[in-house]
Amino acid sequence: MAAAAGKRAYAGGGPRIGEKGKFEGEFKVQKQAPYIKHRLDVWEKLYKKYTDGLASKPQKKIEIELPDGTKKNGEAFKTSPMEIAMSISKGLAESAVVAKVIYKESVESLKQCVVADVEEDEPEEQADAEQSVLWDMTRLARVKGARCPEPFTSIPLHLCLSRRWRIWRPSVLEDFFPDVEKHQKETSRCHIFISTDDHINDSESIVRKQWCCQILLNARAAAVATACVSFTVGILQVHGSVPCSIWTAVISHLTSLLVLFFWQYIRAWIGLPQLTFLRELCVPRKSELRPAELQKLRGILKRSQTLVVICSASYFRCPLCVYEVVSFLAQSRGEGNVLAMPESMGWLFFLFYLSCQCLVFGLYAFSGVRDASSMTSLSVACVLGGVGVAVAFGQLRHLFSLAMQMQTLAQLATVQIRRFSVEKASCECCHLRHVHPITGSTLPCDFIEVCSLIEEASRGDGLQLFNMRVREQAATLLRLSSCRVSAPMLELLSTCVLPTLPRYMLLWSLGPAETLAMGELVVWYLLLLLRWASLFLVVLFALCMLLALARVGQAVSHRVPPALLQCLLCSTYIVAVAVTWVAMRLCFVEERLGTLLPICMFHILLFVDICLSFPCFALPESDNDDSDSSAFAL
Repeated sequence: MAAAAGKRAYAGGGPRIGEKGKFEGEFKVQKQAPYIKHRLDVWEKLYKKYTDGLASKPQKKIEIELPDGTKKNGEAFKTSPMEIAMSISKGLAESAVVAKVIYKESVESLKQCVVADVEEDEPEEQADAEQSVLWDMTRLARVKGARCPEPFTSIPLHLCLSRRWRIWRPSVLEDFFPDVEKHQKETSRCHIFISTDDHINDSESIVRKQWCCQILLNARAAAVATACVSFTVGILQVHGSVPCSIWTAVISHLTSLLVLFFWQYIRAWIGLPQLTFLRELCVPRKSELRPAELQKLRGILKRSQTLVVICSASYFRCPLCVYEVVSFLAQSRGEGNVLAMPESMGWLFFLFYLSCQCLVFGLYAFSGVRDASSMTSLSVACVLGGVGVAVAFGQLRHLFSLAMQMQTLAQLATVQIRRFSVEKASCECCHLRHVHPITGSTLPCDFIEVCSLIEEASRGDGLQLFNMRVREQAATLLRLSSCRVSAPMLELLSTCVLPTLPRYMLLWSLGPAETLAMGELVVWYLLLLLRWASLFLVVLFALCMLLALARVGQAVSHRVPPALLQCLLCSTYIVAVAVTWVAMRLCFVEERLGTLLPICMFHILLFVDICLSFPCFALPESDNDDSDSSAFAL
């Protein structure tokens, strides 16, 4: 019994047998004890309830696969392992003590199961950590049954992203958030697992984390919606239902913003809400409840479809955060279902997106100067264009500041991951010395629960094995924490260019001049397509150039005064993007066959520039990183 002390389903109580083999405790021999009838009545009542429940369940046909590959037919909730054993051999059925049943799929579906006889005890080290173990009184047999997925608390994703809840504030100071319990739902699976640290010091950090989630989870929907609306507007313009005006692009711009902000609300409204797990909302801070909820983390990560990681300067110092991302990567066998973004990049990308929209708006306004019919309309176009361009370039200083913060975070994450040691890590409650700063009460330590989770998953030298696993996955973790251009960012960038699609659709419908030869006709259509695609390349080049210049600025920031550095970075950035824009426009001035060569060369050079300015952080080479990891205090 001692070997399974930590895994028994029920602890013993009442009279017991002591170390000397004698009864201890309050024990009295009684003939026809009164409690026996009560226990039998309770048994009969529960057994009747159990049999009635089985009879009410649908009798589905199931396929039972034996260890040797033989398949037997049966019925759900009716066919027992003993019946299968009897159908094989009576001697096998009589010799088998118990049966081991493992469900390949969720218990709710009951489509397949594996039945194997167990004639003697299996070694304890071969037991599955996720399966509950029961021992009979003879200690000769063990039943290993796959547990039903333990339900856990989740909340709808659109409420998780709601600004009014202020869910990103420090949860370490609260027992629970107000008005959350009525929105919580018990589930065995969730769509999104959001992993972020508890080190939140100001409202700006809250906004950054929320914007990261908005971009990672809503950018694709915003791009698809913008493309559909732009295509529809283009068709209406071709048929004359909508006037051909530069202001019709505002419809597509508004669509992209609305979907980016409210896509999860739209999903909930049409009956397709996504459930998410966020520690700050779903795990209470009460000492009597928190340990049990944290013990469910491994199962929750296993039954989550997507992991959203919001990296910050303290993310890889928190053992609970590192456990979440490493455990998910190990269970999903890859990073295909992981969406990650540095904390500063969400806000940077929002400002860059806003700058692009303002710049496009300003260019639209300036292009209306040629069509101005009066001095008033000319003045309005000039003022609106100037405001749009001024707002766009006014964000450059903030953009470079955020980009340099991301470079610092990437460098810090490199050191933290390569020298990670769970023994030296600490969580938010450790920084507060486990004392509530307001009430003075003792705070439960998450570090103890994390160590328990690691030991349960790894066994034996669990902490050392976990440290090795973190270092083995260092390359993947660095890619998640680096400020690289990811798929959600490209999808959001496309929303800056897609609103211009109706204008090119109108040109496409008008067709080329009738005097063009076949070769020139092909070039004309190719030019029209490349002209629109080049807008996206220029925007992407501007973003990559911004990140590359910020990396250079971070490298020389200790030698150059901040004001001078910002001036140099902004000037270089404006010149580089302006030269690229002018070069692109010059390539499309002519539409003869000879212009195809410079256009192709322009695109090749632009691709090369994007690749060269792409900010990638290589894993630092080190031969003795593991040797001094214990000396690095996280």
